[in-house]
Amino acid sequence: MAGAYGEAEVVPVSPSGEYPDVEAVGSLAKAAIEMRAEREVLDKKHIEDGSLDKMKAAVGEAVLRNPYVDEQCLLRFLRADLGDVKKASKRLTACLEWREKRKPEIAVCPSCAADPLAHYVHFVGFDKFGRPALYSCFGLGKEHIVEHNIQHLVVVLEEVIAKMPPGVENYVWVTDFHGFGMVDCNPKLPLASNEVFGKHYPERVGTYIFVEAPKIFSGLWKQIRVFVDKRTYRKAQFVEGPKKEKGAKLRARLAEIFDEELVDWLMVEMVENRDKKKAKEKHNPELYSYTAESLERALASNVHDPRGPRSHLQRLLESAQGKGLTRT
Repeated sequence: MAGAYGEAEVVPVSPSGEYPDVEAVGSLAKAAIEMRAEREVLDKKHIEDGSLDKMKAAVGEAVLRNPYVDEQCLLRFLRADLGDVKKASKRLTACLEWREKRKPEIAVCPSCAADPLAHYVHFVGFDKFGRPALYSCFGLGKEHIVEHNIQHLVVVLEEVIAKMPPGVENYVWVTDFHGFGMVDCNPKLPLASNEVFGKHYPERVGTYIFVEAPKIFSGLWKQIRVFVDKRTYRKAQFVEGPKKEKGAKLRARLAEIFDEELVDWLMVEMVENRDKKKAKEKHNPELYSYTAESLERALASNVHDPRGPRSHLQRLLESAQGKGLTRT
């Protein structure tokens, strides 16, 4: 990653054949490469067979003038509906109506505004493909109300989408299952999340990395997988936890798509979250402030910070200077 906040180095992949050797990389990198190649093939098809032009005609000039709608937006909705212009146009129109009503681009999470410790899902940097990376941990989030969690996820998604470099459309989500329990087995949240993401953020998820998912999750997974489309379902990758074999396998898997700094941060973060004393120390609102003053103190302390690795904190500071940012 280099340059202004939000810029990231993007692995050069294109239909011309400039792909890394798929057989020489691990499954996380392989999935990213194949998904990007598939996206390019589908987009080319929808342009050449006239589907894109048909969708432009179907939605009309008013929709095309909407700042949210550009050619890549239209192609994402076409991909989500397998090239069905009628369905894609309907989905996009409904999405724009929802955005007009909810104003997600300026929304804040009311739970986090009241309690910065309510949720533990946040943007922590970029992967090697330029995709924004999210990290979440079940054990540190206190809020279990479905609607409040959806509000938080929408705010986080709006944030990472705004930070995507040119040519990048997806994000990566590292979901740490430490602390996952029976209260989290309610299928309402994952089903509600899938509905919101499918209707209003289609083709945005790149990879779900499920860390140390427990056996009790298997029942929930079986319930929700029937409601998840196949393209989304195959983006889920299950990996071992940070303590098994001293985290060697997990570190190797993460290193397929993250640089060394972010891998180190993720490993320390997950180990600390499994330490009761360390996890309790994170129940401090100061650690989730995004003001310039707070970020400057974090950079000066040179210790692990739950907001992300040092390069990420530096970029957050550059964004926050002159305007205090609160946690989303």
